[in-house]
Amino acid sequence: MEQYKLSTREMIALIMLTIGTKFTDVTPDLVFSNTYMAAWMVPLISAVMIFLPLYLLVKLIDKYQLSLVALINKLTGKYVGVFINVLLCLFSLVSTALLLNNYAVILVSLYFPQTPKIVMLVTLAIVCFLMAFGGAYMIGRTAWIVLPYVKIALLALLILALAEEFDFSYLFPLFGKGMDVVIKESFLNASIFLECLFLASLVPFMKKTEKYSKVALIGLGIVAVEMSLFFVFYIILFDAYSLVNMILPFQHLTRAVELGRFITNFEGYFLAFWLVASIVKYATYLFVTTVIFTETFQLKSTKLYLIPITLLIVILGMLPENLIKSAFIYRDTILHTGSIIFFILPLLLWILSFRKKVSVSS
Repeated sequence: MEQYKLSTREMIALIMLTIGTKFTDVTPDLVFSNTYMAAWMVPLISAVMIFLPLYLLVKLIDKYQLSLVALINKLTGKYVGVFINVLLCLFSLVSTALLLNNYAVILVSLYFPQTPKIVMLVTLAIVCFLMAFGGAYMIGRTAWIVLPYVKIALLALLILALAEEFDFSYLFPLFGKGMDVVIKESFLNASIFLECLFLASLVPFMKKTEKYSKVALIGLGIVAVEMSLFFVFYIILFDAYSLVNMILPFQHLTRAVELGRFITNFEGYFLAFWLVASIVKYATYLFVTTVIFTETFQLKSTKLYLIPITLLIVILGMLPENLIKSAFIYRDTILHTGSIIFFILPLLLWILSFRKKVSVSS
């Protein structure tokens, strides 16, 4: 029914919660490790780099009125299309498992040290499954409802952080280890915005397919600026060289702020908002992975296959032994591979679309 389809605001909320919360996880650790005080430039330069591929993709979606999976099948052919979509599904599956493992380890290490990681991982997976089982509309609606509270909490955190000692000289030298390093890392980490591509699989669940171009491009700009702003705060508060050896700077930031003399240990106030945003985020990943799988093999029931895919995510998430190992696997295999996908796939589809148009006209 039309009223149970995603609107523009709900899709933007999904982008802002899936991408716009990455500065709260291990992403800053991966970016700061090579760029130091120039890390704040990486989200902005990466967004500029992937603007053209993303623009080409959303224009193809507007033109053909198809989801990402259907568009790939149409332009590459049945067999090549299935191969590409299976790779996308596996990529989404593995990255979701690694990221969910990261969140389980963070929660156990910082907030629930007496809880075994497997218990936390399974609990998170079950909660995400229940939300994903409600379908795209339930996820999108929840994202739109919780988004203002999450952003207000983050804004409050930044305001409170202004009361702490900070030093803008930590931002210099401006280009860190060199502009060439910044450009290279911006390219390799462009996949931090990969959700703009994968969320195109939810186009059939939108009220108006052509609205996705607005959603993706506006959302990209918002989250790039937001992530860059938080990176600046991390640098001026902690110093880039300290951040290289600091795991999870967002959690350190929540522990650093205080409200008066008597209200300390403020991180507990932000845990609820962070946890809710994370659940929406991983429910989205879970649902998108399942949609890509079912649409690739032309299966009817998306909800039916949520169960085995959730189980696979839990099993894969159990494999990394610790947060550091999982983070490096995520960076070296998922982030870098995802960046290549982000640049090549839209350009490939655009070229195939152009050639197909020429062959039809001739």
